Amino acid sequence: MLLDADFLRYSRQLMLPLCGESGIQRLRQARVALVGLGGLGSLVAPYLAAAGVGTLRLFDHDSVSLSNLPRQWLYQETDVQMPKVAVMARQLKTIHAGLKVGATAVRVSADNVHHLLSDIDLIIDCSDNMATRQLLNQHAFKTETPLVTGAAIGMQAQGMAFHSAHCGAEYNAGCYHCLYPITELAAGSCQTDGVLGPVVGMAGCYQATLALRILLQDPAMQWSQLWRFDLASGNQQIIQITQDPACPVCAGHASAFS
Repeated sequence: MLLDADFLRYSRQLMLPLCGESGIQRLRQARVALVGLGGLGSLVAPYLAAAGVGTLRLFDHDSVSLSNLPRQWLYQETDVQMPKVAVMARQLKTIHAGLKVGATAVRVSADNVHHLLSDIDLIIDCSDNMATRQLLNQHAFKTETPLVTGAAIGMQAQGMAFHSAHCGAEYNAGCYHCLYPITELAAGSCQTDGVLGPVVGMAGCYQATLALRILLQDPAMQWSQLWRFDLASGNQQIIQITQDPACPVCAGHASAFS
């Protein structure tokens, strides 16, 4: 049951047909895992907290550095050298005091992923390396958990969402591994190729929007579609990610990661 304060706080969301009172209740009951609290995660997390998501579990092994500040706006100069999960948990509680926050300063790996990401309604991949992205994709499909992933580099932002229930040849839809069939190969990153802060913000906002649509059970949700935005040219693309018949993750073959 919503209180008077809830009607005031979420008045703009309540006006949306997608949300309403039942949507606020869904968000309040949702348990979301957010892996990576860099440029993407430091923007996605406060948006979800502010929207009324009830439980956020944060995972990042890193500490705040001075070079993070231009694009990871929730961190401040006084937070440098502090664990990101601790700073983020503190900041999120100032946004939504009723939020349940789990803050774990650990790198998600094949050894701990099943333990860390159990009992979760949604996984949001805000990591910065290909190995973690592939691991989260594999785990999401094994556990039939929706996955939102994104990236930003240079002047390009991208985001996408996957769900095993909406993947397969009959849906003309694949998984992250179908799009990027690599595991340990070096991929470009902000550290190697640079990025502007607002570009990261665009990708993070898109991820947060996808996440809220999934939690609100949007019937028009677009699964396995890559959104790509080149902010230098202003060009946007929506690309359907089709299933690779030989994909070891989603096409019914023995996993290449086991």
